[in-house]
Amino acid sequence: MKRIKDTIAALVYRVITLVIKLIPASAKSDRLLILKPDEIGDYVIFRNLLAAIRQSATYRNFHITLVANESCKAIFNRYDAPYVDEVIWLNKKKYNRDMYYRFSLLKSIRKSGSSHVLNFIFSRGFSLDDGMAFVATGNVKLAMNPDKSNQGENAVNVDKLIYTDIIESGGADVFDSVRNKVFLSKITGEEHITIDTKFPGMAARNPHNAFGIFLGAGNPERNWPVTHFVKAAAYLQTKYGMDVLVFGGPPDADNAALFVQQFGGRATNYAAKTSLTEYIDLLQNIRFLICVDTGPLHIAVASGCPVFGLFSGRYYKRYSPYPIEITDKFFPIYPGFIDPLIQNNDPVLFNPFKTMNNTIYMIPPEKVTDNIDRQMAAGKI
Repeated sequence: MKRIKDTIAALVYRVITLVIKLIPASAKSDRLLILKPDEIGDYVIFRNLLAAIRQSATYRNFHITLVANESCKAIFNRYDAPYVDEVIWLNKKKYNRDMYYRFSLLKSIRKSGSSHVLNFIFSRGFSLDDGMAFVATGNVKLAMNPDKSNQGENAVNVDKLIYTDIIESGGADVFDSVRNKVFLSKITGEEHITIDTKFPGMAARNPHNAFGIFLGAGNPERNWPVTHFVKAAAYLQTKYGMDVLVFGGPPDADNAALFVQQFGGRATNYAAKTSLTEYIDLLQNIRFLICVDTGPLHIAVASGCPVFGLFSGRYYKRYSPYPIEITDKFFPIYPGFIDPLIQNNDPVLFNPFKTMNNTIYMIPPEKVTDNIDRQMAAGKI
């Protein structure tokens, strides 16, 4: 029954998109529409390009409209607002569930009058960004050659109905900020574009004898068990005397309370109690963060905080490991069965239909603490 409902909903949403396309709208001169409506981690990896776009000879005098996930609003307001003239904020849950909301948002995109469209999403799909590009006005619409993780392995290619050009910017084995740079460089002809994801104006770090844990993930399949966090934290506090800062969003509040109860040591619980910008500021007070593959991990990297990241192996090289040019204090950890695949650079790692998110729980806490011990002994954190 659920599959039938989902199929009907998908058809209805496609009809809405087609109806929006029929609404009369005219492109205005020198108006750029940037599509980046995916998740907060993707935005953090991308966001330094907004300055490059604004300062480029190609788009310097354009009116720039950004379509972005509203979860990124606090970061945008703190760091990126000077580079954009207008933002269309997306509530992704409402977009996926509320037909009227979807209609209104697509209509706003249609009426924005873009002359040029840049889609910065690699895992494109008609249900989100491709549909937005389709309804937008403009005679120049550019996108990356994508993977098919959000389209389906046997999806029909409709790019010619949407875009004027598809730009090869790197495959699934390329880190996202590198791919973004290649895409923009090929469009503007400018080579000196950063791959760095750091937030600007960060003060020099002055960490206390403390470390942080971020308990949750946007996708619950990626969660690491609370008992694993407890065991790792107890070991680290006993050996190094470090305090623990507990982070998480509103969905993680119960797990945070459970952690504090089971841990019994020195821990300050910030889960569901801080804004994104407060989280960024608190990261300056810790020596490192333990976190699964989720947006707050990429925020920590952008803040200059050392990170021990727990990954399933899905999207290997796309999100992890970070290029050394960005940070030398990022330490990815994978389930044991992934390690030999990485050593052999096995092609299965780059096929999103052959790998899964739900294996992070298989990483034992001892593997994490052993890695931390090695980096502590080497003086890297």
